[in-house]
Amino acid sequence: MATQTLPLISKAPQFRVNPDAYIREYRLPFEKKTLRQTLTPDGLAVRFVKKPKKYIREYYFVRGGTIVEKIGSCYTTTYKDALRKLQEIRARRLDSHPPPQKNYGSHI
Repeated sequence: MATQTLPLISKAPQFRVNPDAYIREYRLPFEKKTLRQTLTPDGLAVRFVKKPKKYIREYYFVRGGTIVEKIGSCYTTTYKDALRKLQEIRARRLDSHPPPQKNYGSHI
């Protein structure tokens, strides 16, 4: 069976108009149980998990295809709040890992 690639959520016209409503109403195809898609180039992703009686929708910070940190549930966190929290997380992570300093020796 060939793998099916789903259209990008962030490219849907409805997402651009009202991202919160689009994510809350998004449904996975029958054969899919889980889906994770990156919404922004700086690492905001949404993950959907289909359970027997409910959907789980959550925002994550991803880097290189790997989940770095959970941002929040799509039910309690708006898309704009998730973007704001993503920037805070990125700033905190960059501050906690300063770039290595190169020691070129002293020139007296």
